[in-house]
Amino acid sequence: MSGVAFCTSLIALLCGFIPPEEIINEGLAASLGYVGFLAGGLIIFTIIPLKFFDKFQHQHLTEVKDSAA
Repeated sequence: MSGVAFCTSLIALLCGFIPPEEIINEGLAASLGYVGFLAGGLIIFTIIPLKFFDKFQHQHLTEVKDSAA
């Protein structure tokens, strides 16, 4: 991934966690709930699957390497 693409996606991700004005007007608890909901979704739908993919990819590469030897 290029540096420009990485920076663009990082900025988009960070800006996506900024609650809209309607949520901010409801108070701190609503704002924290909004950010917590988004963070939970990020962990469940992005980070955990990537960890599993990395684990199984490493396992597959190890098996291929062992079978070639």
